[in-house]
Amino acid sequence: MVASLGVNDVFGERALIDHLPRNLTAIATTETVLAEIDRKLFLFLVHESPTFALGIMSALASRLRDYDELFGA
Repeated sequence: MVASLGVNDVFGERALIDHLPRNLTAIATTETVLAEIDRKLFLFLVHESPTFALGIMSALASRLRDYDELFGA
């Protein structure tokens, strides 16, 4: 397991940014409701909502920190 996500967490955002396929699989362990965001909507949300963009950047930064801790980078 790479990460355990909770309410209002996001995943797959990197694929929307770098145009590459996701390289991990997400598995829900409880009843889950997802909001699918395609690249067009993602770009609209980033453009229209600085808070959304900051939330995505925060999620990416947090994952990078977790990765650094796991693998000693």
